[in-house]
This record gives sequence, C-alpha cells and structure tokens, in this order.
Amino acid sequence: MARDDSDEFEVLEDESKKGPKPKVTALTMILIFLNMTAALAFVFLMSMIFQKRQAWAFRTFERSFEAQGLPLREEDNGQSGSRATLPRQPLSGEALKAAFLKRGGAPTKVPEAFKDVDEPLPHDIEPRYLTDEILKNYFGALGDPVRTLEDEILRQKEQFPKAIEKAAEDQVAKVKAVGDEEKRREEVRRLVLPVAYSRHQLESLLKNIDDAKGDKLLKILAEGIQRRMYLEALMPMEVLRPGTLDKKGEKFLIASAGDLESYPLDELKRQYEKRLDSIISDKYETEFYYGDAFGSRPRGSIDKREAIGVALLSIASVHLPDGALLDKNGIERVRKVMGLWEFSYSALNFVYSLNFLYGSPEDYVRDEKGDRKFLNTGILHRIHAEREGFDFYDKGGKKILLPATSFVAKQERLIQEIVDLQRDLHIAQKRMDELKRLNTLTEKTHGERVTHLSETVDKLNGSRARTADLVSRARELQDQLFEAQVKLVEASEANYRLEQDIRREQIRAGGKTP
Repeated sequence: MARDDSDEFEVLEDESKKGPKPKVTALTMILIFLNMTAALAFVFLMSMIFQKRQAWAFRTFERSFEAQGLPLREEDNGQSGSRATLPRQPLSGEALKAAFLKRGGAPTKVPEAFKDVDEPLPHDIEPRYLTDEILKNYFGALGDPVRTLEDEILRQKEQFPKAIEKAAEDQVAKVKAVGDEEKRREEVRRLVLPVAYSRHQLESLLKNIDDAKGDKLLKILAEGIQRRMYLEALMPMEVLRPGTLDKKGEKFLIASAGDLESYPLDELKRQYEKRLDSIISDKYETEFYYGDAFGSRPRGSIDKREAIGVALLSIASVHLPDGALLDKNGIERVRKVMGLWEFSYSALNFVYSLNFLYGSPEDYVRDEKGDRKFLNTGILHRIHAEREGFDFYDKGGKKILLPATSFVAKQERLIQEIVDLQRDLHIAQKRMDELKRLNTLTEKTHGERVTHLSETVDKLNGSRARTADLVSRARELQDQLFEAQVKLVEASEANYRLEQDIRREQIRAGGKTP
C-alpha cells in the first residue's frame, strides 16, 4: 500500500496568532429577526394590496358585465357592429359630482369642479373570458349559466316547451279535481277560447268544447293551455319579424294558430323551434323576415341582438293560467343576459309589439286611486268600438263616447279620402295627358331639327368638297401663271441682252445710234 508522507507530521498552529472566537451576538439575532419580519410583512402587505386590486378589478368587470350583458359568439373574434355603434355616454360634471357625493365622497376631498365626460364606454366582454366560475357568480340564484346569447336561445328552445307542458299538466289536474262537468267545461272555455282569432275559429272551438266529455275535454284543455302559451311567446316576435306558416306566405301565425284542425299543437311547437333557430342564424331566413328579397344574406349583429332581446322578453312574459308568470325570475334573467343597454332597447321593441297586438296606451280607465288601468281590447270591446266608437274616461271616471273613432265615421273619412284621391288622380291624369301632348310636339320638333341638321351637314360637306376642288384648280393655275411669268422674265432678259448687242454693233459700225 502506498504511504502518505503527510501522515508523519502534525501541523501545529501558533496560539499567539489566533483571532477572537466567532459568535452571533444577541443584537445580530435581533436585527436578523427584524429583517425577516419586515420582509414577511412586506410580502403580506403586497399580497393584500394585490388581492384588493384584484377584487376591485373584478368588481369593475362585474359592473361592466351588468351593463353589456352576454356577448354573441362572433364577438370572440373582436368587437361586433352592435357594440361599436352604441351611443356615446355624455355625463355632465354635475351628475358626476352628485354620484360622487351619493356614494359617500366628501366635498372637501375634491374642491375643484368635475369635468364633463363624453366618450364611448368600452365593450370588451368576449366569450373566451367568461369562465364557469365567473358565469356561476354572475347568474347567482338564477342558475343555468350560459356563455353567449345564442346559448340562451338554445336553452329556451329546450326548456320552454317542457315548462309549459308541465304547467298544462298541473292545470289539468286542478280542473280534473272539480267534480261538476259543467264547471270543468266553463274553465276550459275561459282558458282555451282566447286563442281564437276569427269568428269562425271561435265557433269551432265552442263546438268542440261543448261536444267533448271526460278525458277528451281535458285533452282540449291541455292542448289549449300550451297553445295559448306558445302564442303569447310567439306573437310579439311575429309583430317584429312577421313569419309565415308556409313558403308561399298565404297564412300568418296570429290569424291561423287558433284553427285546431289545420294547425295542430305539434305544428305550433315546430314553428316555435324554427323561429328560435332563425333568430340565432347567421343568415336571414326569408320565412321569418321580410320576404325572399333577403334570400340567405348574412345577418349583422345589430339585427341578431334586436331579435334575441324581443324573443327572450316574449318568453319571459308568458303567463300561467292563473295569471302568474311562468318563470317568476324570467325578466330578471333577461336583464342579466342582455345587459342594461340592450334590455332597455329590447323592452321598447317589446312594448311596441304589445301595443300593436292589444291596443294603444290611450285605451285605459282610472281606478279609485287615479292610476291608469289599461283596457282589454278583446273581441267584444273591438266590436263595440267599431260600431259606436271608443269609450273615453276622464279624470273623474265619467264615460265619454267618441263616435269619431267608430267604423262608420272612419268609413266616411275613408270615402272622402277616396273621393279626394280620385279628384287628384283626375287632375294628375289631365296633367299627364298635357305632358304627353307636349312631349309628342317636342319629339316632332326635335325630329325636324335633326333632319334639318342632317341636311345642312350634307350641304356643308358638299360645299366643302367643291371648295376643295376649286382650291386645287386655283393652285394649278397659280403654278401655270408662275411658270409663264418666269418664262416672260427670261424672254425680257434675253431681249435686253440682244438690244445691248445691237447697240454696240451700231456704235462700232458707224458711231451712231439709231
């Protein structure tokens, strides 16, 4: 084994050269502890600040989410036209100051005046940012969170038929508990007859109800309740975007849905599903729009949001047979889904549709408190209004008949309008005949002028041709004249030279000139 020479000697340290023994003093330990505490406190405070900023940012996002509502699917690719065209938000300084004070702000903290603001609000809610946790927190007790407006329509497409079917079953069970057959029939009349649109449909429904007994009567009740709820949901949509029951456009839903024989409940349900499919379609469905002229053109986000808003409000406003809402939280859910902006705009369109269907806001009476109570413009009320005129109630509740609003008065006005229109048409026809005569005369004069112009142009062209010939002949004669003059000059010069020669010869011969 190899031997290590270092093992034979031991190095001895000089005791006089050793320094002080190292140690950690109490002061050092205290400073280390304080530094670590300060570092941990700093990290803790930074964490609290970050959490608070995150909470504030999320709260701001929630407020923005409340105003904007759910996005469309296409907005995952960027801002859509419906978002970009929203109006700007002018906020006066006084309004901002009032909001600041209302929220607990002290006037002394902001002594200067608030500036007016006029700028577009940002619309940056995109589907990909909406996580399941955000949606669950946003919808809260409403449940069934969805990510886009299209998803909400698909949800209503699936759940609404189930809800009205259950409501019909519950109402049938209540009516079935009534022992008297005639009382059952009276309840069926009350719930089913409002779906009738025409007198023929009303008489047909009455006959079917009077002839039915037992389970058949209850079946009419169940289908009638569902039909009524489907119509209540579909009719505002039909006013906004009228649809047809076939491609030819011969039948309209509102006028035909009360016909139980030609339009069964399954067909009405199919119409509901097709209507919702057309609402979220990326192209126009001509069956549910303004005709074939739109033929599968791409839809914009503005039209899509408008149709979705009215559809959701229509579904949320459907009533049970006892008058309560089918979904008591339906309106609140629509507000959450559409956002404050689109909810307000959709509510205006929805009210317009209701006024078109059920009468104008002027048809009302006042109760004992002085509040307006709108009239039910049903069949009997409309018949009375057409015969006698509308009944108007003043502030004291006194009934005043307005004959000028009756059909007879309207017919007289229409007849007078037709007479005036015929007179205007007669005057316009005479004016048209005069204009035709003037047009004929003008065309004749124009033809004569064209002929004269053509003849003048032909004469001018002929004269120009003759002038060109004469000019050519004159140039030839000028050339001949020039040649003759040249020859004459040459002859004159020759004569002059001969004359000089003759003179010299004479002088030479005799010294005399001739």
